[in-house]
Amino acid sequence: MSLSPRRLPTVSFALALIAFLLPFVTFSCAGQHVTMNGIQLATGSIPSELASMGMTPKDLASKTGFSGDLLTLCALLAAGIGLALSLVGASARRPTILVAALAAVSLAASRANLLTSAVKEGQGLLTIQFELGFWLAFLAFGAAIATCIMSTWDLAMFRQQPKAQAAQAPLPDRT
Repeated sequence: MSLSPRRLPTVSFALALIAFLLPFVTFSCAGQHVTMNGIQLATGSIPSELASMGMTPKDLASKTGFSGDLLTLCALLAAGIGLALSLVGASARRPTILVAALAAVSLAASRANLLTSAVKEGQGLLTIQFELGFWLAFLAFGAAIATCIMSTWDLAMFRQQPKAQAAQAPLPDRT
């Protein structure tokens, strides 16, 4: 079974969605480490380490001001929308490129926002490490952009090819 180049954006978006299930970010403070996957980071749900200590999402929001990262949520939603658009086919290729770019920019902005917040509010005690899921999602969005552009370019070349062949065909002799 071979993978068509036209299906590569679909694979990229599916990989990005899977990456949101993997460890995304680790917060460390005073020897305590809390790792969140992308969905937990996006929605503000409680990681198992905090849930075992009896903390609820409301407690987390009231103590830390964290109720989910809107930019990460935007990237997660864009991954789902991009997957749906990539399944539609070639007619939705250009919007798919824009959705992938929005997702990549959202993740980059989320990273910058989290790092700025850690410095500002953590007073040097809070460190953030971005894990495999974050980097895999970011790379998958980049791959989605690249494969959408390549498949759009490939389709444009394919559409022009019959015209070029017709232009090169010899004219019939009318003698």
